[in-house]
Amino acid sequence: MTTIDWSGIRDRVLRLREAPGALEVFGARRHQWVLDDPLSIAQIGEIEDQIGMTLPADYRGFLLHVGAGGAGPWYGIFSLRETPEGWRWFDDVKMTVDHELLSVPFPNPLHATADSLWKALHDDHPDEHPDRYPDPNSEETRAARRAWVVRERALAQKLKATGVLPLSHQGCGMRDWLVVTGEERGTMWCDPEGDGVHLYAGYLPGDPEFGRITFGQYYLLWLEEATRTASRRTRA
Repeated sequence: MTTIDWSGIRDRVLRLREAPGALEVFGARRHQWVLDDPLSIAQIGEIEDQIGMTLPADYRGFLLHVGAGGAGPWYGIFSLRETPEGWRWFDDVKMTVDHELLSVPFPNPLHATADSLWKALHDDHPDEHPDRYPDPNSEETRAARRAWVVRERALAQKLKATGVLPLSHQGCGMRDWLVVTGEERGTMWCDPEGDGVHLYAGYLPGDPEFGRITFGQYYLLWLEEATRTASRRTRA
């Protein structure tokens, strides 16, 4: 994979806040063209020691030279922050990323049979589904609903995405993920259904071979398009 030169990129992004069409860029009203401070090599070393792996080179360079989150594709890049419990990624709803899943190989092998697993959950317990109870407000129905939620949460936990880091939110629950383990390490994947299960590889626009897109390409393609949009003068 090509090494990205991040020099000058932070300044380019921050300058766009003064452009005539700055707020016409999708997501700009959310991230406001603000970037978190870049991290030091020592801080990145702490993070990598904490998660037990080296971050993909493109993203590592971004953290060092551009920022630990902020202005970027869609509603911006999720922030990486130091907390009393250590370094944590915070997503669009301010939830922390499950670090234990980062080192697990991508993709989660259960994803290949996810749909059938959900179907089996319903087929294997037809008499226990809350919908079978006629009175939705009865204690019996409430107990069945609680038990059903426990089952669904247990399966959802097993199906969580592994070896990937959510980095941006497209809206409507859809996210973009960076693969950090396995053969696809360093490439970006999309979650169009917003369930963290049905992930699809991102690719370079116009590439007939549908080649994989790295984090660096993903960010710089956004920056080029954002620059064109922000530089247009809006009508009075």
